[in-house]
Amino acid sequence: MYQQQHLSHWSAQEDRIPSLPCSVPNPPRRDEAEVMASSVGAKVLSDVYRLHHIPLPPITLQALLKRGPRVNPAAIATLQSDPKALEKWKEVNAPSIVMSAQLLHREVPIRIARRIVDLENLPDELPDAAPILSLRNRLLQSFELLTSCPMPFNLESEREFLALHQQIRKEHATMHGNIAEAVQALEYEPAGLSESLDNFYNSRIGIRMLVDQHVAAQTPTPGFTGIVADKCSPVRIAQDIVDKVKPMWQDSLHGEQLPEIRVAGELDATYRYVPQHIEIIFTEVFKNAVLNSIRAAKKTGTNTPPPVTVLVSGGPHGVCIKVSDLGGGMTRSDANELSNYWHTATSPPASAYDPVADVLERRASGLDFSDSFGLRIAKLYAKYFGGELSLMPMEGHGVDAYIYMNCLTGASEVK
Repeated sequence: MYQQQHLSHWSAQEDRIPSLPCSVPNPPRRDEAEVMASSVGAKVLSDVYRLHHIPLPPITLQALLKRGPRVNPAAIATLQSDPKALEKWKEVNAPSIVMSAQLLHREVPIRIARRIVDLENLPDELPDAAPILSLRNRLLQSFELLTSCPMPFNLESEREFLALHQQIRKEHATMHGNIAEAVQALEYEPAGLSESLDNFYNSRIGIRMLVDQHVAAQTPTPGFTGIVADKCSPVRIAQDIVDKVKPMWQDSLHGEQLPEIRVAGELDATYRYVPQHIEIIFTEVFKNAVLNSIRAAKKTGTNTPPPVTVLVSGGPHGVCIKVSDLGGGMTRSDANELSNYWHTATSPPASAYDPVADVLERRASGLDFSDSFGLRIAKLYAKYFGGELSLMPMEGHGVDAYIYMNCLTGASEVK
């Protein structure tokens, strides 16, 4: 896959907060974590409320390309094959690497503060639900760790700072299950739920992308500027995903047949984009189309589900993808519910599913709708850089999903 090679490390508008030595503690047990978080000091909460409203610049493709050190394309092969040369290159580019880390040091606490406030502002009884309180406590602990960590000033302190981020990401791996569990317990859909959770997930996506860009920029790869592919082929990514998910999905069918997924389009048509975003969108849309086809085969009693077709077409400023199934279609109301938080909150707390996970297997394993919010998150990724994802159902026929990606512009702003 395009992006996995960049994520192997993970398998001054604010007033400075007093700093303590930056360290990566062993994660506490859940009961210990609850006790620790319940005693979070008023100073930490005050800092959260102070920082969460600080404005931040929008994240655009152009802004990402400016993060981290630049590298001569002719030197990339040497840097990949010679660890000593890579370390020397990092030393030469230390000012740029450290500056990128300092930007993260300023921005990430603000974005985490926004996520904490988003949880507190969830509608009705959700802020007091046990899974949400547990998640809020973990975020408060992470916020305190990050704001207590000194500003990176050299490569050694930058590595310590990234180690802290890596530990925090591991501890946040189950947060999607917390949210799904809390929403699933609701007896009705409260007003404002979609907007609140959109804000939460947009902030989570933004943090991951900024940190991943910082890490990837230090491991130069041909054809990439950090996590941004200079020549990203949607057709090739679509086919790669099909090849990867077919064995996983086939296993989950217990002998039933998987529909054929046909990918068509110009293989050499390329765009500058973040490949992992395309992977996340495609995975969820393909899954929905495959499920529709399987249901149609069960209704008609046929052994072979109707095929799913993927058509990619692009112009000078973006690309459009149509994913079509012949699963019999559905009403517009039913189609809208597929991307509704409340209607799709079915992930069990122990589920490893995470729609924004680095590893494809955590996003794609299992062909069922226990994967909460998948299409909703895919829509957020499509909109991230000014694109769109929409479902067009035709009752009695099938569903067409249209994905537009605004690849060459900086239209996105992240809250």
